[in-house]
Amino acid sequence: MKSKTKSNLYINNGKPTAIVYPLSDSEFETQFNEIFIYEHYKKGRKRGVYVDLGANIGLTALYFQKFVTKYYAVEPSKDCFSALKQNTVGLPISYHNLAIYPRSGYEFLYKTASDSVPQTMFSVNRDSLPKEAVKTMPIDMFFEKENIRHVDILKVDIESAEYLLFPDSSFARVVDKIDHIIGEAHFDSLTGAIPAIIPVILKKYGFTTVFTNDINCVYNFHYIQQDGTKDKFDYETNTIFYAYRGKK
Repeated sequence: MKSKTKSNLYINNGKPTAIVYPLSDSEFETQFNEIFIYEHYKKGRKRGVYVDLGANIGLTALYFQKFVTKYYAVEPSKDCFSALKQNTVGLPISYHNLAIYPRSGYEFLYKTASDSVPQTMFSVNRDSLPKEAVKTMPIDMFFEKENIRHVDILKVDIESAEYLLFPDSSFARVVDKIDHIIGEAHFDSLTGAIPAIIPVILKKYGFTTVFTNDINCVYNFHYIQQDGTKDKFDYETNTIFYAYRGKK
């Protein structure tokens, strides 16, 4: 486990603080900058109860800490979970080393070429990549187990598993308890899922969804018509979304 000292207004009242992480230095710096410098989750700062799916090493928990009355941090990776607990000592957090998934049991997290530790359930070359078995639980079972009656902010960064979570009946059974959703929507090369589908899925639950940050990168879809005419369509890949009911 590595450590780096950082200073930011949202961490320890601006005092230099050591943050531990199992990630590569570039992954850590990217996450830190997205959360604390570019403030991708700024719209999620609201007083109340938070459920953080994909809490990783706890940077979002640190960012939101001044607004939290109760925080449920869910992180399946054992290494990231260990860092999460070390980085958030003293905060009002309920820790859960598991993955929210449509069914209970165990699934595998896989390491991709760009990751330092296994973090995604979606992988093309599953047989050749490092993997980690993780406990899984549907979100309605998690809410019932933890007696969660109301959530002000559901934060979601679960590496393309949002496309399993949001359409599932388990999510439909708890969605009325959730006021706002903020998270990262991913382009998934295995399934072809793209962030543009998130507003469509959440609309049926009564949410309006907006994308709140500049596109990280663009996927180019090329299409050749029967007459030979070529078209190109640009789709956003990983990007932050914010979903709300009624007024912002």
